[in-house]
Amino acid sequence: MKTIDSSLVTVLLVMLCASTSAQTFSIVTDLSSRIEETSGLLLLNGRLITHNDSGGSVKLYEINTANGDVINDVTLNGATLTDWEDICADDEFIYVGDFGNNVGQRTNLKLYKVSIDDYLDGDQSANALELPFRYADQTNFDPAQFRTNFDAETLIDYEGNLLIFSKNWGDGKTRIYPIEKDVTSEQELNPIASIDVAGLVTGGVYDADRQMVVLTGYQNFIPFIVEIQVDGTMDFDGFTWERKSLQTQGGSTQVEGISLAPDSSYYLSGERTAVGEPTLYRYSTDTSTVASTQLGEKPNAITVFPNPAKDLVQIQGEGIDHIEIYDAAGKLVLLSNELQLQLAALARGTYTVQVVDQKGRKQTSILVLE
Repeated sequence: MKTIDSSLVTVLLVMLCASTSAQTFSIVTDLSSRIEETSGLLLLNGRLITHNDSGGSVKLYEINTANGDVINDVTLNGATLTDWEDICADDEFIYVGDFGNNVGQRTNLKLYKVSIDDYLDGDQSANALELPFRYADQTNFDPAQFRTNFDAETLIDYEGNLLIFSKNWGDGKTRIYPIEKDVTSEQELNPIASIDVAGLVTGGVYDADRQMVVLTGYQNFIPFIVEIQVDGTMDFDGFTWERKSLQTQGGSTQVEGISLAPDSSYYLSGERTAVGEPTLYRYSTDTSTVASTQLGEKPNAITVFPNPAKDLVQIQGEGIDHIEIYDAAGKLVLLSNELQLQLAALARGTYTVQVVDQKGRKQTSILVLE
């Protein structure tokens, strides 16, 4: 998922003020501007590796977890970068998922396969082998930005199996597609399960020690964790799972990547947005029972409609004091205590709407003017 700007917008509601049932997870550090579109995380031989999703170099970056700086980068020879969304590894290879597809019309979906020995040899480049694929259940490729059910941002290695978890903008579910590791001709992928997580899944990792597949994502830009109790089989429809909200304390709420970390905890990364810097977080299972949401529970949120809008927009919500609208550069362009706003004077593009309630709490939405 890209940084929110004029080239990529989202009409999902964003709420930065987390509900009282949400769980806090801690900021480790801000991240370097070189990885402001961090989209996947991998802990490999003590190195925390990430990548940008699009618009940058075909590189993997190693993060200094003390200060968020990039301490090494490795170019993937033979790769291109359309929309890299996740990374994982088995004992021999690294896999990068170039399968971001939020418009739903890509016909060049692929993974890249990279030898770990080649990656670690110190020459700052490694060769990438392409593993192309398509979804067997996708028959319509008409553009459907932020409405498609054939986007994906999650790739895990689970008991020797590569699994892609879809990011369904249309129905909020995630489908699970296995993909072969050694097939270089285009594979046709069929889903083996579908899980209704009531949100957008953006990253995942298999924790073999806990026998958990741990997913992350967001609903109304409130991050969440989904913990799936697994048994080594592929019976994902039969597994039990729990979803927990995560409460941020500053930093990006657009959580995109998750990886194992030391001491039975997890690293998570959030990319830069209009209202948050790129951030590295840490989530500990020690506090996993502090507060969790019921499956399907939806946090209270404001409503901004229509969205996309032309000249007029209305705001609905409880206890609203005033509304602030910011342009893509973060400049305040409108301040009002009215709930019906005339926006004809604003240029077409993407705006951040902050609704401030009578207690000073802020809820944020992305608004598109067209």
